[in-house]
Amino acid sequence: DCNLRCIYCYENPILNGSHCLPKAKISKEYIDRAFEIISEKIKDGSCSRTIALYGGEPFLADNYDMICYIVKKGKENKCNFSVTTNGYDIDKIFSFQITLDGVEDVQNERKPHYKNNDSFTKITENIDALLKLGFPVAVRINTDSYTISRLDELFLFFKQKGWYRYRTFAPYCALLRKDIE
Repeated sequence: DCNLRCIYCYENPILNGSHCLPKAKISKEYIDRAFEIISEKIKDGSCSRTIALYGGEPFLADNYDMICYIVKKGKENKCNFSVTTNGYDIDKIFSFQITLDGVEDVQNERKPHYKNNDSFTKITENIDALLKLGFPVAVRINTDSYTISRLDELFLFFKQKGWYRYRTFAPYCALLRKDIE
Protein backbone atom coordinates (compact mmCIF):
# COMPACT_ATOMS: atom_id res chain seq x y z
CA ASP A 1 0.00 0.00 0.00
CA CYS A 2 1.10 3.63 -0.28
CA ASN A 3 0.12 7.02 1.14
CA LEU A 4 0.96 8.99 -2.04
CA ARG A 5 -0.64 8.82 -5.48
CA CYS A 6 2.27 9.65 -7.80
CA ILE A 7 1.11 10.27 -11.34
CA TYR A 8 3.84 8.01 -12.79
CA CYS A 9 3.74 5.18 -10.23
CA TYR A 10 4.48 1.76 -11.72
CA GLU A 11 2.54 0.26 -8.77
CA ASN A 12 -0.71 2.02 -9.74
CA PRO A 13 -2.35 -1.16 -11.07
CA ILE A 14 -1.79 -2.76 -7.67
CA LEU A 15 -2.83 0.31 -5.68
CA ASN A 16 -5.96 0.77 -7.75
CA GLY A 17 -7.02 -2.87 -7.42
CA SER A 18 -6.64 -4.08 -10.98
CA HIS A 19 -5.91 -7.67 -11.97
CA CYS A 20 -2.38 -7.43 -10.55
CA LEU A 21 -1.21 -8.62 -7.16
CA PRO A 22 -3.75 -8.25 -4.35
CA LYS A 23 -2.98 -5.97 -1.43
CA ALA A 24 -1.99 -8.08 1.54
CA LYS A 25 -0.17 -7.66 4.84
CA ILE A 26 2.89 -9.83 5.41
CA SER A 27 2.62 -12.17 8.39
CA LYS A 28 5.27 -13.11 10.98
CA GLU A 29 5.03 -16.69 9.73
CA TYR A 30 5.88 -15.58 6.19
CA ILE A 31 8.77 -13.48 7.50
CA ASP A 32 10.06 -16.45 9.54
CA ARG A 33 9.94 -18.68 6.46
CA ALA A 34 11.71 -16.05 4.36
CA PHE A 35 14.50 -15.84 6.95
CA GLU A 36 14.83 -19.63 7.00
CA ILE A 37 15.52 -19.44 3.25
CA ILE A 38 17.82 -16.43 3.67
CA SER A 39 19.79 -18.24 6.40
CA GLU A 40 20.26 -21.27 4.15
CA LYS A 41 21.41 -19.08 1.27
CA ILE A 42 23.81 -17.13 3.50
CA LYS A 43 25.36 -20.41 4.66
CA ASP A 44 25.97 -21.60 1.10
CA GLY A 45 27.18 -18.16 -0.03
CA SER A 46 24.43 -17.58 -2.61
CA CYS A 47 22.81 -14.64 -0.85
CA SER A 48 23.76 -11.11 0.13
CA ARG A 49 23.32 -9.94 3.70
CA THR A 50 21.54 -6.79 2.53
CA ILE A 51 17.77 -6.63 2.67
CA ALA A 52 16.02 -3.91 0.68
CA LEU A 53 12.72 -2.59 2.00
CA TYR A 54 10.63 -0.81 -0.60
CA GLY A 55 7.05 -0.25 -1.62
CA GLY A 56 4.45 0.76 -2.16
CA GLU A 57 5.63 2.45 1.02
CA PRO A 58 7.30 0.36 3.73
CA PHE A 59 7.03 3.00 6.48
CA LEU A 60 3.26 3.27 6.64
CA ALA A 61 2.13 3.30 10.27
CA ASP A 62 0.24 0.04 9.65
CA ASN A 63 3.54 -1.64 8.67
CA TYR A 64 5.51 -0.57 11.75
CA ASP A 65 5.22 -3.82 13.73
CA MET A 66 6.22 -5.97 10.74
CA ILE A 67 9.14 -3.67 9.83
CA CYS A 68 10.40 -3.93 13.42
CA TYR A 69 10.04 -7.71 13.24
CA ILE A 70 11.90 -7.88 9.90
CA VAL A 71 14.72 -5.72 11.30
CA LYS A 72 14.92 -7.89 14.44
CA LYS A 73 15.15 -11.07 12.34
CA GLY A 74 17.66 -9.39 10.05
CA LYS A 75 19.89 -8.40 12.95
CA GLU A 76 19.79 -11.99 14.22
CA ASN A 77 21.12 -13.01 10.78
CA LYS A 78 23.70 -10.19 10.72
CA CYS A 79 21.94 -8.52 7.77
CA ASN A 80 22.10 -4.88 6.70
CA PHE A 81 19.17 -2.91 5.39
CA SER A 82 18.52 -0.34 2.71
CA VAL A 83 15.23 1.48 2.43
CA THR A 84 13.50 3.21 -0.46
CA THR A 85 10.75 5.45 0.86
CA ASN A 86 8.75 8.45 -0.20
CA GLY A 87 9.74 9.99 3.14
CA TYR A 88 6.29 10.98 4.31
CA ASP A 89 5.94 8.77 7.40
CA ILE A 90 9.58 8.33 8.44
CA ASP A 91 9.20 10.39 11.55
CA LYS A 92 8.38 7.06 13.25
CA ILE A 93 12.49 5.13 12.02
CA PHE A 94 18.17 4.28 9.55
CA SER A 95 19.99 5.20 5.97
CA PHE A 96 17.32 6.72 3.81
CA GLN A 97 16.68 7.28 0.13
CA ILE A 98 13.85 9.77 -0.21
CA THR A 99 12.32 10.93 -3.48
CA LEU A 100 11.43 14.51 -4.29
CA ASP A 101 10.23 15.65 -7.69
CA GLY A 102 10.99 19.31 -7.12
CA VAL A 103 10.02 22.36 -5.11
CA GLU A 104 6.72 22.51 -3.25
CA ASP A 105 4.30 23.12 -6.14
CA VAL A 106 6.00 20.51 -8.36
CA GLN A 107 6.14 17.86 -5.61
CA ASN A 108 2.57 18.37 -4.51
CA GLU A 109 1.23 18.32 -8.07
CA ARG A 110 3.09 15.15 -9.03
CA LYS A 111 3.12 13.29 -5.70
CA PRO A 112 0.11 14.44 -3.71
CA HIS A 113 -0.58 12.93 -0.31
CA TYR A 114 -3.81 11.01 -0.48
CA LYS A 115 -5.50 13.05 2.27
CA ASN A 116 -4.35 16.65 1.94
CA ASN A 117 -2.27 16.78 -1.28
CA ASP A 118 0.72 18.35 0.57
CA SER A 119 3.55 15.83 0.68
CA PHE A 120 6.38 18.38 0.30
CA THR A 121 6.19 20.05 3.71
CA LYS A 122 6.29 16.93 5.82
CA ILE A 123 8.86 15.14 3.63
CA THR A 124 11.26 18.09 3.74
CA GLU A 125 10.73 18.48 7.51
CA ASN A 126 11.60 14.78 7.88
CA ILE A 127 14.71 15.12 5.70
CA ASP A 128 15.77 18.07 7.86
CA ALA A 129 15.22 16.07 11.06
CA LEU A 130 17.13 13.04 9.73
CA LEU A 131 20.10 15.15 8.71
CA LYS A 132 20.17 16.90 12.10
CA LEU A 133 20.17 13.47 13.77
CA GLY A 134 23.13 12.42 11.61
CA PHE A 135 21.36 9.91 9.39
CA PRO A 136 22.60 9.49 5.82
CA VAL A 137 19.94 10.79 3.43
CA ALA A 138 20.08 10.32 -0.33
CA VAL A 139 17.51 12.52 -2.03
CA ARG A 140 16.49 11.06 -5.38
CA ILE A 141 15.15 13.78 -7.65
CA ASN A 142 12.85 12.21 -10.23
CA THR A 143 13.55 14.10 -13.42
CA ASP A 144 11.87 14.46 -16.77
CA SER A 145 11.56 17.29 -19.28
CA TYR A 146 9.41 19.32 -16.85
CA THR A 147 11.21 18.89 -13.54
CA ILE A 148 14.70 19.28 -14.97
CA SER A 149 13.86 22.85 -16.01
CA ARG A 150 13.19 23.69 -12.34
CA LEU A 151 16.15 21.94 -10.71
CA ASP A 152 17.85 25.24 -9.92
CA GLU A 153 14.91 26.15 -7.66
CA LEU A 154 15.22 22.86 -5.80
CA PHE A 155 18.99 23.23 -5.39
CA LEU A 156 18.42 26.74 -4.02
CA PHE A 157 15.89 25.28 -1.56
CA PHE A 158 18.50 22.72 -0.42
CA LYS A 159 20.99 25.57 0.08
CA GLN A 160 18.48 27.66 2.04
CA LYS A 161 17.75 24.67 4.28
CA GLY A 162 21.48 24.27 4.92
CA TRP A 163 21.47 20.65 3.77
CA TYR A 164 24.69 20.95 1.76
CA ARG A 165 26.66 21.42 4.99
CA TYR A 166 25.84 17.82 5.98
CA ARG A 167 28.28 15.25 4.65
CA THR A 168 25.43 12.73 4.97
CA PHE A 169 23.30 14.63 2.41
CA ALA A 170 23.50 13.16 -1.11
CA PRO A 171 21.07 14.51 -3.71
CA TYR A 172 21.02 12.92 -7.16
CA CYS A 173 18.87 12.97 -10.27
CA ALA A 174 17.14 9.90 -11.69
CA LEU A 175 15.58 10.06 -15.12
CA LEU A 176 12.00 8.80 -15.22
CA ARG A 177 11.60 5.99 -17.70
CA LYS A 178 8.46 7.24 -19.38
CA ASP A 179 7.34 10.70 -20.35
CA ILE A 180 4.67 12.42 -18.32
CA GLU A 181 1.94 14.26 -20.23
